[in-house]
Amino acid sequence: MKKKFLKAIAFTLSFAFANNFCAAETLEEQNRRLDADAAKYYAQQKIYNENVMGFSWINNAAEYRALCYQAYNAVKANVDNAIKNRKKKDKPLAIVLDVDETILLNTPHRASYVDSGRPYNRQEWVDWCNAAIAQAMPGAVDCMQYVDSKGVEIFYVSNRHDDTELEGTIKNFAKLGFPQADRKHMLFKTNTSDKQARFDAVTKNYNVILYMGDSVGDFPLDTYGKLTADRNSIIDENQNNFGTKFIAFPNTTYGGWEEALAQNYNKLSPQQKEEARINSISSWSSERMKTENLLANSATAQKTDQIILVVDHTLSLWNKIDGEWYEDFETYCGYGRNGLNIDRHEGDGTTPIGAFPILYSFGLGDNPGTAMTYKKITPNSYLSGESSTYNTWVESSYRMEGEHLADYYQYQYAMNIGFNINPTVFGKGAAIFLHCKSVGKWTTSGCVSIPENYMLDLLKKSHDGEYIIIVPKVEDIANY
Repeated sequence: MKKKFLKAIAFTLSFAFANNFCAAETLEEQNRRLDADAAKYYAQQKIYNENVMGFSWINNAAEYRALCYQAYNAVKANVDNAIKNRKKKDKPLAIVLDVDETILLNTPHRASYVDSGRPYNRQEWVDWCNAAIAQAMPGAVDCMQYVDSKGVEIFYVSNRHDDTELEGTIKNFAKLGFPQADRKHMLFKTNTSDKQARFDAVTKNYNVILYMGDSVGDFPLDTYGKLTADRNSIIDENQNNFGTKFIAFPNTTYGGWEEALAQNYNKLSPQQKEEARINSISSWSSERMKTENLLANSATAQKTDQIILVVDHTLSLWNKIDGEWYEDFETYCGYGRNGLNIDRHEGDGTTPIGAFPILYSFGLGDNPGTAMTYKKITPNSYLSGESSTYNTWVESSYRMEGEHLADYYQYQYAMNIGFNINPTVFGKGAAIFLHCKSVGKWTTSGCVSIPENYMLDLLKKSHDGEYIIIVPKVEDIANY
């Protein structure tokens, strides 16, 4: 349904274009093109939707207003300090600042793309600027009027275009009360977005107190065209100048930082931009989430809906419910005195690494209520160590090689781990169990052990078809 819906949207958006040549396309070619259009539309809409929290924060957060006031207060303080320390022969004082998201707020224009899903259209930006309806950021007008009252020149160095957006901006400034809103003081873009030449034009005749902006490109730091790592390095090198020489403003919705995510970012498709965004973030997942993801994608998870997981000395029970894996409980566990071994053999004192079926449960006592096949140990119960019946349960009235199960209190409750079966190799190892912990020690000769109360709980929650995965590290789950 979703695919059909997106196809319909894409077809509507491109109908006029598509109508000219659809007749020459096969149905398969048309469907492929519409699929591509739908995917592009969906990716673009996803990019816009990701900005919603940024727009909401700017429009609503008291913290945003606080940061604006903090920045403008720093401007006033630095201007006062520069005036106090100015000498008579010094150049006239000036400040240099960006316009958009530094004193003017443009979120209504930017947010319109979220509502409509349209791709960015430069003419709509021109129309927005010339409508002269942008609001001032909190504290911006008061700050600029204060700077003006101190006799300091104000130069608005913006990448709004000089030929199409200057007049509308002057009109907008006049409505809001921004001072010095004239051609002399408004240095807008002509042929390049790099502001350095315009900065140089100001510093030629003025002593610039400070620079203000929401992008590092608003400061004379040679960041133009550089990618994220270089931009961050430059900022780190100039960290002591922020708050004095450079005043930065928060902008979570757009800017040079996004364009710096990848080479030629603005020329990328929406899908490529989304990929660049995702690749740029550092994500953390808890050990439990990491385990869940690895378990869900393991080969064993495709065979069963119940897995006992042993990672290092932690045993946990996992159940698949409605296609999702959930951890039921976990406990500390013991295993072979010589650790875990992917190539274990009889007598080496290690517990085997790998994924194994749980063959059945058993114990000295009566069935505790497990849904798993349960065998009660009798005086004649053995786990055979003889070649003809190696690694199988045998009831024998005479003494035989292997483990006489009734001799071990640890087998009050236990499960038989399906190690060394199909095929069974004589001498590789037998009687690898999950059983109750020994009194006073955790180590075993090759089995896995847990406290009796957990063993009892595990049995009550288990059923036939269960598997156990035993690995030294979480990452190793992917191998099984």
